[in-house]
Amino acid sequence: PSAIANTSHLLQVMGTANVANVSRVVGALRQLEVAMNRTGQTGARTGNQVASSFSAAFPRLSRLQGEMRGLENTFSLSYNAASIFRTALGSLTMGQFVKQVGEAGMAAQSFKQSMMVVSASSTELQQHLDFVNNLTQRLPISLEAARDSYKGFAAATLMAGISVKDTQMIFENFAGAFSVLGLSTEKTKYAFLALQQIASKGRFSMEELRRQLGEQLPGTMQILADAMSRVRGQDISVDKLQKMVETGQLGVRELIEFGKQMGIVFGPQVARSLDTPIAKLEQFRTAFTQFKQKIFDSGFDTGMATMFDQLTKGLNSDQMQAAAQKIGQAFREIGVWVGALGRAALE
Repeated sequence: PSAIANTSHLLQVMGTANVANVSRVVGALRQLEVAMNRTGQTGARTGNQVASSFSAAFPRLSRLQGEMRGLENTFSLSYNAASIFRTALGSLTMGQFVKQVGEAGMAAQSFKQSMMVVSASSTELQQHLDFVNNLTQRLPISLEAARDSYKGFAAATLMAGISVKDTQMIFENFAGAFSVLGLSTEKTKYAFLALQQIASKGRFSMEELRRQLGEQLPGTMQILADAMSRVRGQDISVDKLQKMVETGQLGVRELIEFGKQMGIVFGPQVARSLDTPIAKLEQFRTAFTQFKQKIFDSGFDTGMATMFDQLTKGLNSDQMQAAAQKIGQAFREIGVWVGALGRAALE
């Protein structure tokens, strides 16, 4: 009973403790250690194993507390930055921060897995990963949004025979245009979906150009017409372009030229879009996401896997199963008692 009560206390503390005050978690673990050691002294083998695991965790938690304080001290070199960071970090509970680190790490792994499917080699895979990470430094686009749009778009263009270099050129030029126009994350995603469908079909259609892409990007038809005029060395009007699209004359090769034209039209304006409050906010969000991903990659993932493995074994132990049975029986007796009491009151 003492071990169960202290375990409950530990979970409560971990759910409410601030990441800058890990000592509360350490204290709760020490209380649980005492209870588990008592269980071990009575001969419960599982109790000793779990108590040993918690004992081994204390130095790591103490080191974590020191690292979090050191992080605050590092940021204190710049007062304004430190105030913002301490406020954002300090408002997170340990449980929230751990959850965010886990989500950041899993998102990165999911993106990597998606790109592995369409990459011809490990070198090409790294090119995709580096491109998306570096793109968030050149454009005011969040890392999450860039990954989400790029994995589907790249899969479609690469399968259509477009090279990695041209795939990344098209994506960056369109992303730059969307940033200049101030499109929301949702609208940007919808526009890239239209481009993905063009690549998947292997040809342009009026549905993607006017209804999907055109609604997000004003002047879509004129920009594509200018691209065709540049490539073919003749003036191609929007009306003529429409006929070319309807007769299936524009395919994935023209998608490459469309991407180049977007760079010509919007490229010179991209630099200005980086010097806006929204851009600075996206850069901070990306930096914080990468910070959490670094934590995940530096042992967080294996540590959490080990912890859940130990907890699973503990829950499946004879001692915990017996405790669960007793709790269930107690609730049954309470239910019978409350039911009888209510019935007597009604009579």
